[in-house]
Amino acid sequence: MTTRQLVTAAEITEAYLDGFAASGLAASTILEGVRPSVVDTTYFGRSLSRPVFLSHQQIEQLGTDLVRLHDALTGLSRRIFNGNMTTYARAVGVSERQIEVVLRGTGAVPSRMSRVDM
Repeated sequence: MTTRQLVTAAEITEAYLDGFAASGLAASTILEGVRPSVVDTTYFGRSLSRPVFLSHQQIEQLGTDLVRLHDALTGLSRRIFNGNMTTYARAVGVSERQIEVVLRGTGAVPSRMSRVDM
């Protein structure tokens, strides 16, 4: 196979897991190593035992989907609550302290930067 030939994500994953098998380690070893860092997060200790390999097309589609999701979620306050983010946040159960922190320094357009574990 030349370096120009495409390798599927399934083939990469299979080779990755075969490497673990050849080393005598189980893929679950990764889970044991990662669990302490994710147990107290919204992941509740769950994680994959391997990396996720995506094609360029899958990455592009994921990006498009995430932008659409962001636009839909950030547009709710405008469509349902006349643009009032405080009212929107209260309606979805955000605490007053969280509202204060989240809305501090916000601009007209909500940032696309976030943390998945919050």
